[in-house]
Amino acid sequence: MLFDTDTELSERFINEAPFSKFYIANDKDSPGRIGVWFGWQIVQSYIKNNDVTIQEMLATPNEIIFKKSKYKPRKK
Repeated sequence: MLFDTDTELSERFINEAPFSKFYIANDKDSPGRIGVWFGWQIVQSYIKNNDVTIQEMLATPNEIIFKKSKYKPRKK
């Protein structure tokens, strides 16, 4: 879903809501705007793992940021 072009994804993962809409049984366990939170985690990881300025990062294609971020969510 990360690189999907479906226009309805912003409504499901970025817009305000009581929860994200994965359309699975435990939807109510996830917060709204979870896409924004994940995006911020990826950006922070990219900046931490690469010697770049904010301006350079903003000029970098999304897929490159994702790949070079080396982002790995913590497992519980």
